[in-house]
Amino acid sequence: MAKFVSFDEEQEDVILERTDGKRTTIEFDVLRKIDQKYVRTFLGSEKTIHESLVPVCRTWRSLDGEFEEKATFLSGDEKFIFLKREDGETIKVEVSEISLEDQEYVQPRLAVGKIPPKNQKTP
Repeated sequence: MAKFVSFDEEQEDVILERTDGKRTTIEFDVLRKIDQKYVRTFLGSEKTIHESLVPVCRTWRSLDGEFEEKATFLSGDEKFIFLKREDGETIKVEVSEISLEDQEYVQPRLAVGKIPPKNQKTP
């Protein structure tokens, strides 16, 4: 798994950061359609990802404050989101069950993709 860092407009390459911290470059045209859509979502006039939307591991909390989990947002829709926990497990969470702060965090990220990751689990 890798996260999108930027787009080299001149070379038409996508720059990704792998989980080991190393960066790699891939031609935009060889990406899957869903990944091309993801990249296009973040492209601005400078063709770089908006820093506030870079996927990061953060602490997610339930609406009632009783549940807490460190995870990275993967994808979702208006009803469910998919988070990748620090142990690598992907979990499915109802948007209505997460804190208001987390709901605000999710809203600008929902346009990225609506296809759930494989091997999803509901806590």
